[in-house]
Amino acid sequence: MKQRKAVIDCYDKSAKNYADALFNELDGKPLDRLLLNRLVSQLKDKGPVVELGSGCGQIARYLWEGGLSKLHGLDISPGMIKEARARNSDTDIEFEVGDMLALGYDDKSFAGVVAFYAIVHFTHQELAVALKEIYRILRTEGMLLLSFHVGEGEVHATELFDVAVDVR
Repeated sequence: MKQRKAVIDCYDKSAKNYADALFNELDGKPLDRLLLNRLVSQLKDKGPVVELGSGCGQIARYLWEGGLSKLHGLDISPGMIKEARARNSDTDIEFEVGDMLALGYDDKSFAGVVAFYAIVHFTHQELAVALKEIYRILRTEGMLLLSFHVGEGEVHATELFDVAVDVR
């Protein structure tokens, strides 16, 4: 629980700087755009899609601009959700605070789930819980697009986008 609070605090404190730096990050990520475009082509008109760990909403925005409707964004950080709502106020994307470890959605309610670089702070045990939750909310023929960084060991961040933090 202490680590979850540290993650929330980290992203709440750095939300504006994070959003300023990364809202247009997909401009320089052709592989990410290719994967997202493929998801859009597969899920258009299939039903609602949720982005877990949506941060400031740049991925949900890209999906919306690509033609997906009924989009939801969920993040554990109220500060990030505030940024997402402000930066996407011209869309109908629904952003809300929530936890990937206890999703407040009905079983099999989504045609697609996107979690782009959103699992980095989970322990192995928490990752298993998050994946079970994703499986629970995803329709039988639904699609999951999950991306993550690989590496060895644990990283301890004391600064994120010029803001002092303490998060692993």
